[in-house]
Amino acid sequence: MDSNQTLSNDLRQGIVVMVILVAVNIIEYWFALVIKSQAVLIAAMVLLAFVDTGLIMTYYMHILRLFESDEGASHS
Repeated sequence: MDSNQTLSNDLRQGIVVMVILVAVNIIEYWFALVIKSQAVLIAAMVLLAFVDTGLIMTYYMHILRLFESDEGASHS
């Protein structure tokens, strides 16, 4: 049962992250239509791109696992 619960939590987390990414993309599109100042638009797009990149790298590329300790692993 524990593996089913873990799978369910992972699936739920993946769906939540996907919904957040879709929302950020909708916000980017809306900003592109509404904001007329190029400087403000570029700043907003860069900020939203960092949010997108951070979410993708953290939840889909599992980049944080690179910095976890390998205490249980044998390197012999």
